[in-house]
Amino acid sequence: MVVVLKFGPCRFIGTIAQFQRHRGFKPLGSGGLFDKLFGAPSWVQISGQTFWIITRQDECVDMRILFIDIYSAAEIDRLIEAALQLRPKGGLRARTHATLIALLSVTGLRISEALNLTVADVAHDGLLIRETKFRKTRLVPLHDTAVAGLKGYLALRRPCSETDPVFVNACGLPLRYITVKETFDRLAAKAGVVPAMKRRPRLHDLRHTFAVRALQGTPLDRSRSGAHMAALATYMGHVNIHATYWYLEATADLMRDVAAAGEGFLTERGQS
Repeated sequence: MVVVLKFGPCRFIGTIAQFQRHRGFKPLGSGGLFDKLFGAPSWVQISGQTFWIITRQDECVDMRILFIDIYSAAEIDRLIEAALQLRPKGGLRARTHATLIALLSVTGLRISEALNLTVADVAHDGLLIRETKFRKTRLVPLHDTAVAGLKGYLALRRPCSETDPVFVNACGLPLRYITVKETFDRLAAKAGVVPAMKRRPRLHDLRHTFAVRALQGTPLDRSRSGAHMAALATYMGHVNIHATYWYLEATADLMRDVAAAGEGFLTERGQS
């Protein structure tokens, strides 16, 4: 479980001290890079992850609290296995939901993008995602294992034409979001996937999981990490790279690396 604290036009919380009491967080002290940049930031402990809030103790702030769950590989495996047990066992319904969950987890597609896929969009070099959230069209490359899984599903699915939707219900009609959501809720309960904040697991957290895992594989070399970030933004269909940088805040180990790099940079400048 990761909690991301962001500044912006949001509901008013109060001072940092009030915020800590409101959420039951404890101050850990302060120091380092943000002392130099902003002066005496506060630190809070959140679900085992450490994040900083850049403000002074006597200032009031507006903050937005975003809760996202990052699924483990074992949890995703259990979700897929639970989907394969859907009745009628071995039927198209089970394979449809299992394939959909697997595809979302390995591509980071938005659920709307996956449900809008047609057979013609499954190309030899990936998935063609047409006219999506920001009216952008992009090609999403697939790993060989994902291609094999999707082809296996389509062989069972037996579409009649290139314009047929990839994912359909038992009647052969396009799969609806509400059906997927309700089924996913039941599968999560059966698979024992319980979010740390006791919310319902969300389909969209599969996209968050993909992004965070991709960032955790970012090359250590700074010149390559920038290209990696730009490629991820394009792959996920972000309108600009700022939406991708947001995931840095949700990845504690990367935030520590960023802070350490900034600290080192300021130290080098101070010595020069």
